[in-house]
Amino acid sequence: MKHRNIFILVTAVVLAFCMTLSFVGCGSTGDETETEETEATEETTEAVDPASEYDIAAGLVLNDDGEDAILVGNGFELTMPNTGTWSYNVTGLDSMELYYLTAAEADFGGIFLTIVAMDIDDNTYEEWPSYAVAGVNEDLGKRFIAMYPTDVQYNPEDPYQEEEYMTLLDHVRTINETSAGSPFVIK
Repeated sequence: MKHRNIFILVTAVVLAFCMTLSFVGCGSTGDETETEETEATEETTEAVDPASEYDIAAGLVLNDDGEDAILVGNGFELTMPNTGTWSYNVTGLDSMELYYLTAAEADFGGIFLTIVAMDIDDNTYEEWPSYAVAGVNEDLGKRFIAMYPTDVQYNPEDPYQEEEYMTLLDHVRTINETSAGSPFVIK
């Protein structure tokens, strides 16, 4: 349980950091009044288009391809076994988690992969304990990082949970930007 809490804390800190970075430079401190905004001219202010902000879930769809399930997100595709034993949760504009359903339902977390889309020049992921660079999408200006759990995310007293969870974890541990057989592909 202690390791699970540490993983959750690390994940929360990383996500908070990533979200903070996404707001840096947006040009707004939140202190402007409506009068100041209406008096600004196009020549002196640069409007930020909220629609241009990256969203990992934009166009998110899960396709069933017989043996495979293909999770298509903003700038990537992830091929997973079509076992019906896993699901995903979007945790922020730039991150999502994949988790093993049985373990999650039993309050063991079940997270076997967190995908984080970071700005290309952001290398803070190098300090994370367990990760792989999944790929870089130059058009979006994003580097996709596969972050793996560092603690037990299933009931260790249930051999069936261990087997199913480890099958999913072993699959995503093959993610590597330089591998032709990686289940994570930039699109």
